[in-house]
Amino acid sequence: VLLLAGGAALASAVASCGDLVGFGGPATPLATVQVQVTGDPAPFAPSWTAGAPPRLRVALVWGQQWLPEPLCLLPPASDAAAAVIAAGCPDLLGFVPARVAADAAVAPDGTARLELMTLPGADVMVGDVTARVAYGSVYVYDDRNGNGTLDLDELHQGGGEHHTPALTADAGIELDADIIYGASFISMTLPDQRLAFREGAFNAVMAFYPRGGCPEPPPGFSLLTAGGFSLADAIAAQLAGQLPQEDPATCGAAPLDAAVVTVPVQAPEPIKQLACVPRNTSGTARYRDPPADQDAPDLANLTWACAPLPRLPGDDGGVASTATQLVVAGPPAAPCRSLTHYTLRGCEDDPACPTAAWDLTATPPAWWPCPVTP
Repeated sequence: VLLLAGGAALASAVASCGDLVGFGGPATPLATVQVQVTGDPAPFAPSWTAGAPPRLRVALVWGQQWLPEPLCLLPPASDAAAAVIAAGCPDLLGFVPARVAADAAVAPDGTARLELMTLPGADVMVGDVTARVAYGSVYVYDDRNGNGTLDLDELHQGGGEHHTPALTADAGIELDADIIYGASFISMTLPDQRLAFREGAFNAVMAFYPRGGCPEPPPGFSLLTAGGFSLADAIAAQLAGQLPQEDPATCGAAPLDAAVVTVPVQAPEPIKQLACVPRNTSGTARYRDPPADQDAPDLANLTWACAPLPRLPGDDGGVASTATQLVVAGPPAAPCRSLTHYTLRGCEDDPACPTAAWDLTATPPAWWPCPVTP
């Protein structure tokens, strides 16, 4: 009744007083990010761009938590497995995108201004409601399809799944795909500038893109800087129950209105993984049944290995270490690094499932290159 009465009163007010005011016009950004792009992308442009001038834009991308699968973490069982890991596993300390929050064109002088109209959502805030934080990276990219926004690749990476069933070596090139030419936060092994949004207290134990030795981010928006640390140092710190340590001299924090994010242009191939949103963030591998001979992967032009199944609780299902899988790295031309796991028997999430979804141990396909083990 009160709602109906209020609605009637509002209707009467609108009819007698004319249009409502104060609800139109441009919205005020919650924060702005000043960006300076340095360098020329022309020397780094892939040949398939046919010399077309780039449409340079910058985008703020919020990051997410991600766990690598066991094969990428464990010591390789052979030189062939090491080659597969090198070709198919992403940077273990790299920035992993979740979603694009803002986008803007780059001016001829290399400057750009990103306007943040919303706070980061719960999907990119790590922690609980009393202490959580979001981190972002500023990308510079060529908007190849001209749609005015960075297109992240959400289909081609992670979970042991490829976009080309035949796994041919030349698969994956998309001529209208955006090209990332740089980012302010690429990996924790490199110097970075990361955008931070802190809500509540700060809990370093979350270890979300951690950096020991630096001050905690201030509440609200800020720009943080640090010099990076090596993977070996990160592993040593983990074994000691500590966070990887930064050189305090490289640490910094500044409010956004007093900071400029500098993004140098670089070759796109080494950083193309920055566009890849993993399907599977849990760190578990997904297994597939080997295709028939006519759909066999092009192993002559791909990086592959016969490898034992990983002995990690929850991922190997108790399979004996003599069991073998075929692991194939994604094609070199694919937009994202990835691994495909084939087993002669098993289920998608468990190669030792009691009731197998497939069992080809008695009749493996002719192309199968690995030992046939029970």
